[in-house]
Amino acid sequence: MIDPRVGLFVPSRAIYLLMEPLNTGFDGDNRDFSFDAGTSRAEISVDVDHSPFGQTYIAAEKTKAFGQTARYSIDKIADVPGKPFFWKAVRRVPFLDIEVEADARATAPVSADTLAVSAKATADAFSLLSFVVVSLHVKDTNPLEPLAPPFYLTLDVKISRTGLPGYTYSLTGSHDAFPAYELYLALRIVYKPDPVSFGSSPLSLFEQGGIIVNVPPTVMF
Repeated sequence: MIDPRVGLFVPSRAIYLLMEPLNTGFDGDNRDFSFDAGTSRAEISVDVDHSPFGQTYIAAEKTKAFGQTARYSIDKIADVPGKPFFWKAVRRVPFLDIEVEADARATAPVSADTLAVSAKATADAFSLLSFVVVSLHVKDTNPLEPLAPPFYLTLDVKISRTGLPGYTYSLTGSHDAFPAYELYLALRIVYKPDPVSFGSSPLSLFEQGGIIVNVPPTVMF
């Protein structure tokens, strides 16, 4: 089972949007790259069973979900030393060692416009090999702030057998320079752009789809 899984996550506990009227803080996921640890802003996973004998079976969508969004007033978030300006912590209640409560919480609805997945299987006319293209689309709107720019990703994952005990994959598409994006195939991470290494921030969301994805065919065993 190859099972593509894409996730979008904010590595900090909270983020800060510096543009009026978005002078406020929002929840992050407070994690690094991981297949199964922590939350995500958005996630899509697909069951793909790829046969070495010229037949490809697309089992089903496995997951399409948004993570919960929380909003914090400026006095409830704090700077984190050594981190970029947007990287914030949530303040804690004195003497109780618990985080202050968010001002509001909501989860964006899933629809064909916000989270979409499709797959097309094609056999090579000149060999017994076949390939499948899984198309993933994310437009993650903020349910608590309609003026906030959405997270955006469109990605085609092409998977084909090599004739050996393995397969090749290639990636094409585009996404924003923020937040972090992760793509797993067969439980292994194959794509992981990090917004901090890009020098990007939530302000990068105003330039939709600024990162072009073009990963050539790569063999994976």
